[in-house]
Amino acid sequence: MKKTEHIASVSKATAEDLVKYFNILPSKITVLHVGVEQKSVETAEEMSFEGVHLVHVGGFSFEKN
Repeated sequence: MKKTEHIASVSKATAEDLVKYFNILPSKITVLHVGVEQKSVETAEEMSFEGVHLVHVGGFSFEKN
């Protein structure tokens, strides 16, 4: 967790737990609200980005594989 640049939490309670139990700075956590904003993309160039991004949605648990 110390090497993590930023965390997106699914609830305020989870964000508070990360601060309390893992000593993560609150400024490194963003709480995402329920729902996903849809955005259309016109061209492949609009989808390009530099660098490597890892996005994980869900829990790291055996049941979810």
